[in-house]
Amino acid sequence: MIRVTSTQFFRLQLESMRRAGKDAFAAQAVASSGRRLNVASDDPVGAQQSILLRSLRSDLDTAREKINLVTSELGVQEEALASMTDTVSRLRELAVQMASDSMSAGERLNASIEVTELKKSLIVKGNTRLGDKRLFAGQQTGTDPFDALGNYLGDATAVNVSLPQGATVQVTIRGDDVLRGASGGPDIIQEVDNFIVALNTNNVAGIQNAVDQMAQGVDLLVAQRSQVGSRMQLSQNLDTYFSTLEGGLTQEISRVEDADAVEAFTELNRTQQAFEAAMQVSAASRQPNVFEILF
Repeated sequence: MIRVTSTQFFRLQLESMRRAGKDAFAAQAVASSGRRLNVASDDPVGAQQSILLRSLRSDLDTAREKINLVTSELGVQEEALASMTDTVSRLRELAVQMASDSMSAGERLNASIEVTELKKSLIVKGNTRLGDKRLFAGQQTGTDPFDALGNYLGDATAVNVSLPQGATVQVTIRGDDVLRGASGGPDIIQEVDNFIVALNTNNVAGIQNAVDQMAQGVDLLVAQRSQVGSRMQLSQNLDTYFSTLEGGLTQEISRVEDADAVEAFTELNRTQQAFEAAMQVSAASRQPNVFEILF
């Protein structure tokens, strides 16, 4: 039979108190912080899962920032195209009015002043920017794509942005497609110039031609705006999808890292009681002889 000396018993009591105190301290940390994973040693497997999950969520955050930037750019483009559409609609209204036989040469000359201002408005909208990025310049986003006369100075290549899940979204438009008829449709800037000349020279046939050309211009701009709207919808759908994924990851991170409040305080109560019991047992025991401890 193995005899347990008083020294061994004392040391066992000390070890029992140490373990109980450590458990109580750990339970206190969980209950106070609301987290069951405070340091990697709390749960090595959980810590690895947490690192992976947080890395995935960071990637999603980056992707959503990119998507939101694209959505903002497309939104500004859509607003500019809407304004251009309104302007060309007004030009058509003026052409219809000025084509009437009841209009005098003087009235047509006066109307040319408004048409000239509307042309300037189209050029301003063609130079729309978001920050320092011109949105109708193709890839030449650092400079205005249209000069004061309406000549296109951008290039013929649009900027495409790669998004997650293999999606690609065009985020700039060639301004010459919009206002200069580069890919078909009317050259709106040139037709406005022709309209101004017809008004100044009291050329009714030229004004009547402007009615048709401005109507075609409205159709072109509506089509361009529809394309931008489709791109916006794609980016918004992706953002919604990634938002759902991000929410799922956040819940999973919480499952790995966070403590259940009821369980945490139940465990705290249990470990505190165990620690107090260990202390009471130790206090009830005799103090060991120093020579027993040493020898």
